[in-house]
Amino acid sequence: MSGGDLLKRHLAWIEQDKLEVSEKLFGFDYQEKQQYESFVESYVKKICDIYGDTVLDENDLPFVAITSHVTVIDEAEGERLTFKIISPNDSDSVVAQLDDDVIGASYLSIVGKAMLLKGKNERVEVHTPQGGLCYRIEKISM
Repeated sequence: MSGGDLLKRHLAWIEQDKLEVSEKLFGFDYQEKQQYESFVESYVKKICDIYGDTVLDENDLPFVAITSHVTVIDEAEGERLTFKIISPNDSDSVVAQLDDDVIGASYLSIVGKAMLLKGKNERVEVHTPQGGLCYRIEKISM
């Protein structure tokens, strides 16, 4: 699949997912629905602005996208971890299909949001209620 086709397919999927997640998770909560939709629209705009003319290779993406696999090094532990950035809409079905060594992270989770649109070798700081985590992105693929 060409890089342009990969980006088009991803953006079409995002639009459909946005509609499904918006209805499923936020229903009649207009304010939260608006915040969520604004977040997704901002994500799409950034992708188009920055990567619209970039030829993408699904085995070596320049940025973390929703549905991508992200291999990171935990800077404190030196451990290599792989995350799959998933939709909250299908998280149960996707997580059930993941390899044992892949961690599912919703793009609305603290970890997922922190990784979105980051590039290789970038540092990702995640602040959780249990404390801070620091990762360095090693590889990004679909």
